[in-house]
Amino acid sequence: MLISLAQAASQAPLQPILVLPASARVLALGVNVVVYQQKDLVVRQIQPDRILWKKVLKNPILTAVGTDQVDVTSSGPQGIWLQALQLKTGKTLWKKTFNQEPSTLQLVAGVLILEMPASPEFSQVLALNPKNGKPLWSTRFAGAHSVAEFAGQVYLQYCSGGTSCDTALIEPRSGKPWAEGFAPAMRANIACKQLKQCQTGPTDRQVVDLTSDPQVLWAARSGSALQMLKSDATFQVLTWDANQKIKVLKKEILNLDPQILNRDHFVLPDQMFVAQGADGLPGWVSIGTQIFVLPWVELSKCCHSEWLP
Repeated sequence: MLISLAQAASQAPLQPILVLPASARVLALGVNVVVYQQKDLVVRQIQPDRILWKKVLKNPILTAVGTDQVDVTSSGPQGIWLQALQLKTGKTLWKKTFNQEPSTLQLVAGVLILEMPASPEFSQVLALNPKNGKPLWSTRFAGAHSVAEFAGQVYLQYCSGGTSCDTALIEPRSGKPWAEGFAPAMRANIACKQLKQCQTGPTDRQVVDLTSDPQVLWAARSGSALQMLKSDATFQVLTWDANQKIKVLKKEILNLDPQILNRDHFVLPDQMFVAQGADGLPGWVSIGTQIFVLPWVELSKCCHSEWLP
């Protein structure tokens, strides 16, 4: 059967745009930027490839990458440090110390969100101003949770036991509830309840259970899209319609070492990171030391245009 050159190109595995040193440990992936630990903390632009800066930083734990800064927690004799570093230069913008190690660190709706253990039964979500590290608000809750961005607000979903979950939308700067226990249509299509089980509708029964597919190695939610890596090296971006029917938005085959896709040799999702482009779709994928730029990304429109040649 004859196929066109365009069809042939679409069937060829996507090659990594950048392969990091084997000793590198990726900490975070941002818009056209990867942060990893080797001997030093390294911030590296992906395309075109160049190291922006290196910094000696012992025991980095959690990292979040924004549009103009990198936030890193690290451990030391005086406790847990959280510091904000300028993305382009590595200059320290501010520092804070904590007595306890945060379990999560992420930038959501323009604020820096940390989850801190408050007690054996409760956790505390703490929101900081990313520009100066000053606290904005905090809230406590019991049970498992997920944090995401929705309609420019901080979305919280917390489950206190069993399958019963509550939700809230919080105004990112003031901490005031924007909506609580909000309408089903708004609650749909927000957050993964846990790895490989993703809520697709307003009730706990409307869940995509990916565990039934043995090929699924990794799955995560971002906005209204579900991302998935399968053992045939296929990376997919999925969504669903009003009737909860799954449909594929994007699909790409990645050129990966077969050992990486073997559960016995590769730990997911700890070594897999995805960064979003301007349209909310995943644009950069880091798997182990391999980094891919997905073909639908337009660098000139999405990111750091002042860095590009």
